[in-house]
Amino acid sequence: ESACVMCGACVKVCRSNALSIQDDKIVLDKSKCTNCGRCAKKCPTDAWDKQMGYHVSFGGLFGNRIHKGERILPVITSEEKLFQVTDAAIQFFDENAKPGERLQYTIERIGEDKFEKAIKAAYED
Repeated sequence: ESACVMCGACVKVCRSNALSIQDDKIVLDKSKCTNCGRCAKKCPTDAWDKQMGYHVSFGGLFGNRIHKGERILPVITSEEKLFQVTDAAIQFFDENAKPGERLQYTIERIGEDKFEKAIKAAYED
């Protein structure tokens, strides 16, 4: 807060309307925040605490049947943890997929709960 000069640049650049100015303070609505980092990048005084990370989603499809990938985990902040999670997804797919099957179809057939359990176990390990 002490580094903030209340220029409002972060509020203007926020596409999800997660930031507002109230009582001469920047207020963050975490339920709207997408962790895009635009606010931190735009800040002229580098007032935002920031940490790089990865949003990971699973099961996205394009083509005739579009499906948005699901986020199961919070933002992953280490490459080691990222590799653990992606390795777990690949292993799940390798062990359960039929030849030529897409990951989303494997997840649907085997069960979302089983996939989430495998991914969360890798994340928590």
